[in-house]
Amino acid sequence: MMTSAPAIRPRWRVAGIVLVAMVISGGLSGCQVARAGTRCRTPGATAQDARYVLLCQKGRWVRSMTKETAARFLLAIIADSRKPVAVAVGGGHACAVTKGGQVLCWGANDAGQLGDGTRTDRHRPIVVGGLPNGAGVVTGNAFTCMTVTTHIEDYHADMWCWGDNSSGQLGDGTTEGRTTPHAIPHPRDFGFFEPSAGGAHICAGNLRDEIECWGEGSSGELGDGTASDYAFPVVIPNEHRFFNVAAGRAHTCASEFDLQQIKCFGDNTYGQLGDGTTTSRAVPTTVVSTAAFVYYSIAAGAGHTCAVGSVGYVMRVYCWGANDHGQLGDGTTISRTTPVMIDLATSQLALGDRHSCAINSAGAVLCWGANDHGQLGDATATDRSAPTTVAGMTTTSSLSTGGDSTCAITGGHLYCWGRNDHGQLGDGSTVDRSAPTEVHLLG
Repeated sequence: MMTSAPAIRPRWRVAGIVLVAMVISGGLSGCQVARAGTRCRTPGATAQDARYVLLCQKGRWVRSMTKETAARFLLAIIADSRKPVAVAVGGGHACAVTKGGQVLCWGANDAGQLGDGTRTDRHRPIVVGGLPNGAGVVTGNAFTCMTVTTHIEDYHADMWCWGDNSSGQLGDGTTEGRTTPHAIPHPRDFGFFEPSAGGAHICAGNLRDEIECWGEGSSGELGDGTASDYAFPVVIPNEHRFFNVAAGRAHTCASEFDLQQIKCFGDNTYGQLGDGTTTSRAVPTTVVSTAAFVYYSIAAGAGHTCAVGSVGYVMRVYCWGANDHGQLGDGTTISRTTPVMIDLATSQLALGDRHSCAINSAGAVLCWGANDHGQLGDATATDRSAPTTVAGMTTTSSLSTGGDSTCAITGGHLYCWGRNDHGQLGDGSTVDRSAPTEVHLLG
């Protein structure tokens, strides 16, 4: 609190902004020494005396706040900038985006998927350098991509990728792996939005309401009618516009723009395309109709798929595909080639290799399916064929699953649980966790 100089809110705000810049560039000690009441030349400039931060206002140095208060103010700003706003879990690694736009990654790094220029696993988060501020991040089996919003008025973004590139999944026209981020050159001069990463491929929307995919295509997961890999984005042919997309290990699903149909393509060994067969498809095939009027979101795992649809005014989850561990959540372990409804209202879905998770309408996290590594977060190693609540997750804003691990952001804090053999839980160990453990982002 100020003791003798009255606080003026505009001063506080200006001082805070300037002080953040000073801390980043070398700290308060680099600020010039001046005396309150004496003349100054540059409006908004800062200085210091023995106790106070000074601001240049109307040609005079004016006391703004004590240096102790300024330090606390700065620490609060820095701490707030490090809060996680998005998280993505890959096959053996994970990444998060902070409020300040930093991207941090941890876990397996054999292909350079952490982006730090090495191939050394990291058991705690490290900052990915050489990037502009990130808007979102997606992770595949051994690669990572970040979106950077450069055209805010159009809600689309450029993309940077790094890690394994053996199938061209980094989209830069080569199959050369990258241990540091590289920008994807877009061949049609407009950016991507809402990308989704699969095992070794990635798909994203564009401004023409098309879906573009690249990377591994051996199972038809790129949807262009071939079984070819592509090291650059290719447009999926479809007579209607697409709205959103979800990439699984070797299959892809997308909803059409009217939200009334879902189309899938790629591997269909377990019925994950939802068309009533187990025949793989290299072009989009329509998922068998359900009772849902519209589909709001889709998620894809290794061998199963789920979507959130509305039945009247009630949101419900529909799942199809592999169910050997109960990952469809219908109370059985019977695989399905057409959608089955789960009595769960949710705003967000995330599917791992053999498990599924969702955020319900109250902000709680529920998971189901395989639990041999504790990936369901219920403090057991018991598989669940119906949704079970993860303790402590009450105001969840972001959720991601990958491989046999899960991460969620709750109340501005990041928690992970499940498999941890490469340090993908970010807690400094390689010990599996069957209950949420907090990840500290120190970038």
